[in-house]
Amino acid sequence: MSCMPNRNIVVVVDDDPGMLRGVERLLRQHAYGGNVVLISSHDEAVIAAADRVLTLADGRLVSDRRAGSAPLHR
Repeated sequence: MSCMPNRNIVVVVDDDPGMLRGVERLLRQHAYGGNVVLISSHDEAVIAAADRVLTLADGRLVSDRRAGSAPLHR
């Protein structure tokens, strides 16, 4: 990706509701280190801990929200 040449991207797909709880600290360290961490999850605890939440419905973006803010898009 030309917009982020020096960053790593970590992608996690969370099918097991408890799966991320063991690696949450590691993922947060990656994010604070300037890396992009993308998690796909239905787990409310994971969503609540996210800095940004993109909500999709029928394959379309319906909401883009940063932590502690109103949605950016509808």
